[in-house]
Amino acid sequence: MLRAPLNDPEHVLRQAAGMRKVSKVGEEKVNGMPAVHYRGILEDNVVTLRLAQDMRAQWAAGKKQIGEIPVFADIWVDRNGRVARTLLSCAMGPVSVTVTMNLADFGKPVEAVAPDPDKVTPVPSSGGVLTG
Repeated sequence: MLRAPLNDPEHVLRQAAGMRKVSKVGEEKVNGMPAVHYRGILEDNVVTLRLAQDMRAQWAAGKKQIGEIPVFADIWVDRNGRVARTLLSCAMGPVSVTVTMNLADFGKPVEAVAPDPDKVTPVPSSGGVLTG
């Protein structure tokens, strides 16, 4: 739950952009820099964004069984208006899920390096929310 399909950071940013009932929490430091912290609620259509039909059905079944499932989104925006951190969270009784994404080094070149093939799980053999 709350995992972006294939860990896509753009997906998380789209979800955070869909917050409703947003309030300003205050100013905090993220990566040592000042940022304004906002908190809001994610509605079902944002939580289930890009999920496969079977995962949407599981979400709906869970809601039918236990009622409303509140999902919160927190976002920290730096002085340049850039997202420095997102945090999505949901608590259902004794079970809770929190997903945090930190963003830093804006504008710096990135060098992608292939991981060790022995430590990789091919996507076709993964299931559940990983593949969306």
